[in-house]
Amino acid sequence: MKRIWKYLLFFLLCLAVTLLINLPIGQVLPHLKIPPTVGLAGASGSVIVGRVQQVTVNRFPLRDVRYRFQPSCIALLKVCYRVEYEQGVTRVGYDLINGDTEVDQTRAEYTAA
Repeated sequence: MKRIWKYLLFFLLCLAVTLLINLPIGQVLPHLKIPPTVGLAGASGSVIVGRVQQVTVNRFPLRDVRYRFQPSCIALLKVCYRVEYEQGVTRVGYDLINGDTEVDQTRAEYTAA
C-alpha cells in the first residue's frame, strides 16, 4: 500500500508542476499587483514564455516585448524573467522572501524626434 501512495504522490506532484508551467499568462495577470504607471496590452503565452504587444512604463512604450523564465534563479528563491523588447533587453526578478522586485541591465533606445 505504501508503494501505491508513493506513485500517487509522485504523479500528483508531476501533474501540479505541468499545470503550473502551462498556465496561460491571461489567467495570472488579473491576480498580479501591477503599478498604475505600468500598462500591458496584448499579452499571450504561458507563465514560462510569452509575449506582450506593448508595455507602457511611465508613458514610454516598449513594443514587441518577449519574456522567458530563468530557472537559474529558483535556487536564490527568486522568480526571474529575461525580457527582450524592441529597444533593448533587461532582467526582472521577484524575491519570494521579502517581496522586492529587481530590474537589472535596463537599456532603452529611442530615436529623437
